[in-house]
Amino acid sequence: MPIMLKGLEGIRAHAGFTLGNSQWICVTDAMRSAYWLAVDVQEDGAGDNSVGKTHSLSQTAHEFHALALLMPLLGDVFLLEDVVVSQSYAIQEVRFLAQVPANSSVRISVKLALADIIDEQVLLSFECAMECDATRHPVLFAKLCLQCGATKLRAPSLPSERTAATRIMSCP
Repeated sequence: MPIMLKGLEGIRAHAGFTLGNSQWICVTDAMRSAYWLAVDVQEDGAGDNSVGKTHSLSQTAHEFHALALLMPLLGDVFLLEDVVVSQSYAIQEVRFLAQVPANSSVRISVKLALADIIDEQVLLSFECAMECDATRHPVLFAKLCLQCGATKLRAPSLPSERTAATRIMSCP
């Protein structure tokens, strides 16, 4: 169940703390192909595995597919209330640590590293680590920054309105 971050001060109170983990999702070849239609699955197993070998298009597609899963998975970890995300500010320090094998599951662990409030805006910096059930170590690490502002929106009357108004991004 996601943690509720309410208002600018409520968000700031969670700075420095781990917010939790998303649900596990299975990463299939169909998902990868839908993300990047030019994946050459035969290229991954071909060629030599020497040090310094450049990434294949397929490997790069798989890595960026994992990165693209960050935003949807954030909705499993936390919800924002009484704030509006004005922009996805930046993705910093992205490290692809390992490939995600097909038909394995991934989830993210999220820490709210920083919440700076400046003139009714808050800049949020999240440290996101993606783990995979097929590996012992994280497969991806990234710092994600969002800029949010306070809002005086009316309280939604229906649960479906609340979800639509407060989630950063709906999960597929």
